[in-house]
Amino acid sequence: DHTFVRPPVLTRDVLLRLIDCLEIASFFPTLQCQMVGRSEYIQTCVRHSDVVIFVGKHENALAVHAQCSKDALFIFTGAGVNPVIVGPDADIDLAAAKTAEAKMYNSGQDCAAPDAVLVHHSIADQFQLALIRQLDALAVGGYEDPSTRIGPLIDDESLVSALKFFQTYHDNIVYGGTIDARRRIVYPTIVRGCLPRDRCYVELFAPVIFLSSFCSADHLRTYFEDSRYLEHAMYVTV
Repeated sequence: DHTFVRPPVLTRDVLLRLIDCLEIASFFPTLQCQMVGRSEYIQTCVRHSDVVIFVGKHENALAVHAQCSKDALFIFTGAGVNPVIVGPDADIDLAAAKTAEAKMYNSGQDCAAPDAVLVHHSIADQFQLALIRQLDALAVGGYEDPSTRIGPLIDDESLVSALKFFQTYHDNIVYGGTIDARRRIVYPTIVRGCLPRDRCYVELFAPVIFLSSFCSADHLRTYFEDSRYLEHAMYVTV
């Protein structure tokens, strides 16, 4: 009967313009956007809803879930590294193209984007070269240029997180690693490691790929059985 949406503060202005341009009200007359604080939204909408879909941090999801009615369906899509596994028999060029497309979409600012790419050691070097070719072809700049695929990040927190990540793994950067702080642009970057030693469980809203090679199923098991993965497991692409 009624659908309520509370958009993220960072994208609120853009969303309002889209709602107007697309004439959303004419297609979905029961949908209402609520431009209110989280506490007020929970009190007026969440507590009385049959279905609640939450996108955000795990700890915030737990807090919102606690406010739902006991019969409500609660759906949470949150933080996760969404790893890609590239086996020894993979089509290397296709896998590289799809990995780049998935991670570089919206300049890496997507909670479903893969942050970790686990590649069999027998093709890891070839895959890295194919991935670099894909990233070399991406236009970097301002969004006023329609050809731009990598542009300014939406918030400063993502920029700072990328900088800290580069500082931690500076010896492992094999491609990119450049940040234009003035324009808030993180250039496409590949960080290289090896399982089981190098296991990345960090979600970055930036165009950064952590590529780890593996030799066996046991190496993959060390990755997927780690509590840091299990607590935020979302998607896996093979």
